[in-house]
Amino acid sequence: MNTNQYATARGLTTNFYSKSIAATWIWAPALFVSSQIAYQYGIAGFLMFLIPNVLTLLIFGYICDRFNINASTAVEAVKKAGRVQEVEHLTMTGALLIGSTFVQILGIHALLSQWFELPRIASALLILALSFLIIFGKGLRACIKTDAYKWEVIFLAGAALVFGAEHTSTLNFGGHVDFNFLNLFLSFGIPTAIGLLSAPYADTTFWQRANSIERGQRFKTFAFASLFFMSIPIIFSILGFCAPTVENWQLQVVASNPFSIMILGAAVLSALIATVDSNLCAVGALAKKGRENLTIIGFCTLLTALFCWLDNLTIVDLFLLYGTLRTIACVPTLLIMTKRYEPRRLQIATAVAMMICPLGFALAQPYSFGWIFTVLALLIPLLGYKHEAPRRISSSDSF
Repeated sequence: MNTNQYATARGLTTNFYSKSIAATWIWAPALFVSSQIAYQYGIAGFLMFLIPNVLTLLIFGYICDRFNINASTAVEAVKKAGRVQEVEHLTMTGALLIGSTFVQILGIHALLSQWFELPRIASALLILALSFLIIFGKGLRACIKTDAYKWEVIFLAGAALVFGAEHTSTLNFGGHVDFNFLNLFLSFGIPTAIGLLSAPYADTTFWQRANSIERGQRFKTFAFASLFFMSIPIIFSILGFCAPTVENWQLQVVASNPFSIMILGAAVLSALIATVDSNLCAVGALAKKGRENLTIIGFCTLLTALFCWLDNLTIVDLFLLYGTLRTIACVPTLLIMTKRYEPRRLQIATAVAMMICPLGFALAQPYSFGWIFTVLALLIPLLGYKHEAPRRISSSDSF
C-alpha cells in the first residue's frame, strides 16, 4: 500500500472528502463554461454539461464500493497488465495532469490579465507557488481539508454574484444565440459526456480520494459530492440565464465594480487552486519515493514554460481535447479492473488510440467533427477486450 503523504489521507470526515471531491471536480473554467453555455444555448446546452458531471461522480462512487480499490493511482492499478501498459498509463496521466493544470491557469489568467494586466508568466508562477505552499510538508491531507473551505467560498461567492448582478426580470432558458440542437449535441454534448464519464478512471486525484475513504462509504461520499458539485454550476448558470442580450457576453461582464471583481476573483481562485493543489499532490503520488517535492517543482517549471509558449489555446478547445485523451485511458483501466483483457492486444489498441485520437480531434474539431475521434477514443481500446465467464466479485477481491 502506498504510504506517500501525497497519495492518501485517511481518517477524515465525509464532509471533508465530499466537498474536496466537489471542489476538485468543479474546475475554474467550469464556472465560465456553465454560465457561457447557459447564456448561449439555454437549458439544453447547460444540461449537456451538468448531467454528465453529476453522473460521473455517482458511477465512480458505485464502482469504488463494488471493487476493493487499494491503489492511489491508475498507474499503480494497471501494473498487473505489464510494463508496457503501465508506461502508456503513466504517459497519459502525465499529459492529463499537464493539460488539466494548464486549463486552470488559463482560466485565472483570463481574469488577471483583464483586471491587472499581469503577464502569463506571473499568473502561472503565482498560482503554482500558492498551490505548492498549501500542500508542502502536509500532502494530500492539507489539500482535502482546504478544498472543503474552497467549495464554501465558491458557493457563497456565486450566490453573492447572483444577488448583486444586473439582470433581466425573466430567465431565458432558450439561449441568446441561434443554434441547431443536433449540431450542438454532436460538437459539444457527445465529447463532453464521453470525456466526463470516462474521466475518473485516469484521474489520479479521484483514485487518491477513493483510496483514502473507507470501503462501504465511498458511494455515499461521492453522492454527497455530486450534490455539492451540482449547486455550483446551477448558481453560475443563473448569471447566464438572466443576462441581457449583449454582444460577446462573458462571465467577466458580471464583475463591473471593485466589489464584484473581488467576489468573482475569490470564486475562480478557489476553484482553480482546489484543482491545481490536487494535481500537484497527484504528481507527488506518482513520483519516486524521496523525490516527491523535487518532482513537483520540476512539473511546475515545465508547466510555466509551456503556458508562456502556447499562448493561442482556448479553454473550450483544451477542455474537449483533454476529454478525448482521458477517454482513451478509461476503457483499458476498466478492462483491467474486471480482468477482461488480452495484454498484448490491449497494449497495441491503447497505443493506436493515443497516436490517432488526440491529433484527429484537434484537426477535426474546427469542422465540428471532433466528436468522431472522441468516440473512437472509447472504441479502439475495446479491441483489447477478452471474454471470460462472469464471476461474482467477493470482498476479498482488490484492485
